[in-house]
Amino acid sequence: MTLFKWQATLEQGRGTPLVCLDYLPFARRVYGQNDARWFDAGPLLATCRQAQQGLKPDVMLFPLLDWTAAWWQAQGLALPQASRSTKALKLALENPALLRALSEVLQALATLNRADAAVALKLGSVEDWLHWISPATPLHAAVDEGDAEDVCVYLAALVNKLPAATFDSLFLHRTRPIDGSSSVAYAPLVNAAWHFGWGLVLCAQDSQDLPADIDLVASRGPLGGQGLWATDAFWHTAAPASPARFVVGTLLADMQPERVLSTLARLRASST
Repeated sequence: MTLFKWQATLEQGRGTPLVCLDYLPFARRVYGQNDARWFDAGPLLATCRQAQQGLKPDVMLFPLLDWTAAWWQAQGLALPQASRSTKALKLALENPALLRALSEVLQALATLNRADAAVALKLGSVEDWLHWISPATPLHAAVDEGDAEDVCVYLAALVNKLPAATFDSLFLHRTRPIDGSSSVAYAPLVNAAWHFGWGLVLCAQDSQDLPADIDLVASRGPLGGQGLWATDAFWHTAAPASPARFVVGTLLADMQPERVLSTLARLRASST
C-alpha cells in the first residue's frame, strides 16, 4: 500500500475526518467570476486560492472529466468519432493541445499542493467518461468489463504524461456495477498507481466487488476504518455526524455558502 501525502495524516490518527472536496462548481460562483474560461490556469488558480482560504479542505480534488469536457467545448471542435466509444475517448485524451493545457493547470495548482492542501485528481467514473464521449451510452446499465478496462488504460496513459509532483493521489468513482470483475477492469489504474507511487481511492456506492490493491475506499455508508462518500444531501444536513476517517464530496454551484461552512465546521469538530 502506498503511503501518500495526506494518507500519512490518517495513519497518525488526527482524530477528526480529513475533508476531500471537489469544490470548483461551488467556488466558481462564490469565490470566482464564473468566467467562461474558468478552466484556464490563471482564473482557475485565483478561484482555488480563495476557495482554499474559505473552505480549508485537506485535499483539493481536481475534476478531470469536468475540466476535459470544458476544454473540448471551448475549442469549438467536434469530439473525435470512432467505431467504438472507447477508441473515440482514446483519441480525445491523446490530443496534444489538451495535454499542454492540462499540464499548465496542474503546474499552477502545484502551489496549492505545497502550501495549503494536497491536490488529487478526481478521475470520475468509467461510466461518466463513456457517456461524455458517447451520450447515447445508457446511464443506468452495468458497464462492460472490457470497456471499463479500456477507459482505465487511457486514463492511466494520460495521467502518466502529466507533470510529476503536481498531485499524489487519484480518486476513482463507481456508480454502476461492472459486468465482470472490477479487479480486472481497474487493474491498469491500480498498476499505474503502484508503479508511480500515487495513492488510489475508490468512491463506491456499496461494498460489493471491491477491487484488490485499492489504498482506501469511501462508500455511501462508510466501511470500518475507511471513508464516507457524501451525498449532495449531506451538505444540507442540520447536524451531520461522521465516524469516517475521511469524507469525500462535491460542492455544487447551487449550495448555500452558510450551510456548507456550517457543515464543514461540524465535521472538523467531530471525532472519528
